[in-house]
Amino acid sequence: MAPRLNGRQRWKLIDHDATLLAQAYQRAVGLSDSQGQPVAVETHCVSLQPFNAVPVNDAHLVTASALLDLVSQQWIDTLMSRCAKQQQALLIALSVTGEWHFIDTQGDPVLDEEDQWLLAMFIAHQQRDKGLGEALGGQAHGALVAALERADYQIEQADTPWQLTAGDHDQQPLMMALLAGWAEAATEQAPEAASRIATWLQQRQQAVANGALGIWVGHRDLFAMPKESSIPKEKA
Repeated sequence: MAPRLNGRQRWKLIDHDATLLAQAYQRAVGLSDSQGQPVAVETHCVSLQPFNAVPVNDAHLVTASALLDLVSQQWIDTLMSRCAKQQQALLIALSVTGEWHFIDTQGDPVLDEEDQWLLAMFIAHQQRDKGLGEALGGQAHGALVAALERADYQIEQADTPWQLTAGDHDQQPLMMALLAGWAEAATEQAPEAASRIATWLQQRQQAVANGALGIWVGHRDLFAMPKESSIPKEKA
């Protein structure tokens, strides 16, 4: 995003994982704005729970990616309370919808009874507490939209699904990782069905490896900012 914006920029990178934060810093520290000027980057290794302690008060934009499904309704309410108070814009990307299915070589959906059962186990697992309260999973995007509407924000949304093509060797490692992750989550949710899940995983990995199946994963992106009428006018 930084290279698309002009003007002086200072980015705060925030995460609870110091290793990931260091990697993100190394990627960001050499960035420039749209005019070729360097941007300032700083890191803050803090927990996102409670969100009240996260240092974002002086930001014009709060942004996150692939986070929303992990948070609770209370976390979203706190986020919106702080952003509305500071009149901050929000950019939230890659929020999973909880929907996924396989696709055949023509791009048509494939979802049999075993897939549907495993998807149900995965969705149930998504709603476990991941450290940020009782997780909303695929319902989180809708919960954020509702909170933004209550705060009188103007909202732009877009579907941004992953469409991983059957037979694409470059995308197969990601597909294999997704399958393994879904199977792991399902096993944690239903340990008594571990053998059933292992059979499903083996069959689906084989179909992906053979180029018979690809994967579609639902995501949505969102940008929101306070409506002009709700922004306090500066005194002359």
